[in-house]
Amino acid sequence: MMPGVVDEERPAVGAKGPVAVLVAMVGAYWLVFGFLVYRQQSNFGTFGFDIGIHDQGIWLASQGRPTFVTVRGLDYFAHHVNLISMAFVPFYWLGAGPHLLIVVHTLVVACGAIPLWLLARDRLENAWLALAPPLAYLLYPATNWVTWWAYHPDSLAITPLLFAYWLAVRGKWRWFAFAVVVALSCKEDTALSVLMLGLVVALWLRPLQADDRADGRVRRWIGWSTAVAGLGWYLVCTKVIIPWRNGGRPPFYDAFFPSLGASIPDVIYNAIRHPSRVWHLAQLPDRRTYYVQMFLPLAFLPILAVPIFLIGGPQFGVDVTAQYVQGATIKSQYASLVIVGSFLATVEALAFLRRRLGQPALLVGVAALSLMSVVGAVTWGLSPIGTQFHHHGVWLAHNRLGAELHTALSMVPARDGVSVTYYLTPQMTHRQYVYEFPNPWQSVNYGINNDRGDPATVQWLVLDAATLGQPEQALFAQLTSPSGSFRIVYNSHGVMVAHRAAP
Repeated sequence: MMPGVVDEERPAVGAKGPVAVLVAMVGAYWLVFGFLVYRQQSNFGTFGFDIGIHDQGIWLASQGRPTFVTVRGLDYFAHHVNLISMAFVPFYWLGAGPHLLIVVHTLVVACGAIPLWLLARDRLENAWLALAPPLAYLLYPATNWVTWWAYHPDSLAITPLLFAYWLAVRGKWRWFAFAVVVALSCKEDTALSVLMLGLVVALWLRPLQADDRADGRVRRWIGWSTAVAGLGWYLVCTKVIIPWRNGGRPPFYDAFFPSLGASIPDVIYNAIRHPSRVWHLAQLPDRRTYYVQMFLPLAFLPILAVPIFLIGGPQFGVDVTAQYVQGATIKSQYASLVIVGSFLATVEALAFLRRRLGQPALLVGVAALSLMSVVGAVTWGLSPIGTQFHHHGVWLAHNRLGAELHTALSMVPARDGVSVTYYLTPQMTHRQYVYEFPNPWQSVNYGINNDRGDPATVQWLVLDAATLGQPEQALFAQLTSPSGSFRIVYNSHGVMVAHRAAP
């Protein structure tokens, strides 16, 4: 379906009108979602997992300290290889923190609409119709949710990967290489999408203008080289960097697939050897919901361009087969790379309709995409037009405990070690020791194989009593008992501060 030669004429370049509309769309998304997520951070609506992890890791690097992140119990580069995060270090020298991560993250995600429009303009040869895919992207529920999570390097990879594909279509190979390098710097997972991007460029890409024999050889060579680079970087990250930073142990996520194996190669091998195991996971109820929420807002158009969708295929496979984390949901960062494959396939599907069935079929496809993107945005999206917008807990416009929480946090010296309630973590990560209670006394989502932190590094506890389960309540009572090491120095509306009084 995808191989072949395109029309000789170059697509018409869009006029100022569509460009102005595109800029307005991107700006509106950045302003609306940037404000909402910024306010979320200010109102204690973000969490240690994962913006707290990234904020502490970047802060430690900015201070020239070992990058062992006590929020997670792993070195920052044993958690994931997020080299892109180090670009924020100079800003942290000037006092930046989570709010900057949020502003930049939201802008980068919003800018994914730009390469989508450029690709659609070239493929559809109509700058106005080309606005449909970027509009669908900005309305897309999964795009909204990766923005809601405040900061994930996975999501930063969306825009450079989209640009890389468009640059490959244009034959702009130097800029293509730059975009690929930026994508690889985001996270080791993106290397698998780069691997698939290389295969698509070598085997299925339809260049904007017909290849002559020499151009075709160059494109295929670049495609295969890109695939090798993606695979090579993935192996370097997972076999060298992460084990090196993790005391020789493999990536923590190797344990996410118990029915398929204890390592990614085992998972791939057993998925091929025992497809029934994959099928069992793929047809679970939450997976079926995931398929509908991912593809119905795209009018299921990616079905017409499956080879291009494979750019997001590795992450899609992980989402479907993971068992210890809920990857099969639009409500997590794990949708980021699937978004890339889905929208590139959507644009190519529209181009296929135009090429094979003519302009009327293209208009039907654009109308279906536009309609279903609005349906998806209203039903599952987080924008002001969505039914989810006013649901409790999605967007935190006000925190009833705000005054008490600010008072509690102001009592803790800037560099003292703390153990805090999970939603307070991003407020306290500019220090060497910050744990999510009941860590470091009880190991919960910490390290690998029940690793524990050092209780001696904690001088303060700051907790919201309403979030404590029975085991945590018992631990807190023990720590603050007459024979315990801590004394309660503040307690208002369930917000409690305890200070270490004894070793």
